[in-house]
Amino acid sequence: AKVTVPRVWIVLVFLLATFLLTLERVIARWLFSRVRARGGLLRPVVVVGGNAEALEIAQMLEADRTLGYDVRGFVDIDLDLDERSSDDIVTDTLAVVRGSRSTGVIVAATAIDLGTSNLLIRELTEQGIHVELSSTLRDIASHRLTVRPLGRFPVVYVEPVQRHGWRAYAKRS
Repeated sequence: AKVTVPRVWIVLVFLLATFLLTLERVIARWLFSRVRARGGLLRPVVVVGGNAEALEIAQMLEADRTLGYDVRGFVDIDLDLDERSSDDIVTDTLAVVRGSRSTGVIVAATAIDLGTSNLLIRELTEQGIHVELSSTLRDIASHRLTVRPLGRFPVVYVEPVQRHGWRAYAKRS
């Protein structure tokens, strides 16, 4: 009753499974891109911030629907001119989110001060709203960024550029 499986079969099954999994992911991404490009499966979002970063985020999302977002509104915050309190900004943001029937918010990090940002994110997530916070590291490849905890602070780790070693060879191949 002992079953023996040749090692060649194990290797073949592993290779086939890897190939099929990769193929499935490629097909799924392609299908999602096509559906999103036609306006389907988009997450309705509000952009918080009225500065250049917020406008650039909104323009990018509107120009490339395959990213999966539908910008439905803005909460304009000008750090120099804004006389509103943090509570007012939270109230305004919740009103715009509810009024636009959005399920998510994208906060332009450079448009809002730290205290208001923390309060806003806490309140939005308590209300079940998805929140994304932009990184001020625009010109760094996103695959080199990793968020991890440093004590009670979330920090963004930026992987150094590797010009030699195994990564350079892997990239070339």
